[in-house]
Amino acid sequence: MTKTDLNEIATHYHLGSLLETSNWDGRQAKSSIWSNSITAIAGLILLVSIFPIVQKEFLKESLSMSIFLIGLLGLIIMGITFFTTRIRQEIRKLGTRAISVFEHGFVDERNPKVEVFLYQNIVEIWQYRVQVGGGGYFSSYNVIQKDGSKCYLDEKIEDVDQLGSSLQQVCLTYQLPPLVKSFQAGENLEFDQIALNQQGIIIQRKDLCLDRLE
Repeated sequence: MTKTDLNEIATHYHLGSLLETSNWDGRQAKSSIWSNSITAIAGLILLVSIFPIVQKEFLKESLSMSIFLIGLLGLIIMGITFFTTRIRQEIRKLGTRAISVFEHGFVDERNPKVEVFLYQNIVEIWQYRVQVGGGGYFSSYNVIQKDGSKCYLDEKIEDVDQLGSSLQQVCLTYQLPPLVKSFQAGENLEFDQIALNQQGIIIQRKDLCLDRLE
């Protein structure tokens, strides 16, 4: 997408000024693709390499053994060709996704698909954090709109934690005023299995009065 196209989308949806753009982290994504593919290829080679040992007692004739080994080699070549083709396809996708953050929404550009997420239409942002060795972690975010459309952001995107935190903060400024209004009107504010009202907190249909909370 050209800068002109992005500006036209921003104007059409009244997104305001462009604040930041996050792209796929190609180095990390490529490393993940290659490591997974190499592991799969190694597993395939290991799997097919045990067949000569198992079949040794059954393939006494040199001709039969030669035919078997040729077929085995063909299977390995087919497997490597398949995985290298998949690697090329995945790597071609890298760098084609960008998240452009504006004042009133963001654009998820995943060539050739382009989606617009308005902050006023976002109802949920789920954050997931996976612990890894050495005390580190991977973060990902799932952004959900009223119509059910989703945008998944993971560690392959540059500075995904900063991006996810910014989206959470800006969406809160849109969601908080109507929630406060509903709360002041005496309505229940429901958050999955927890609800909040002026009398207290309801957890799985069990009431807990606010004056009992420390």
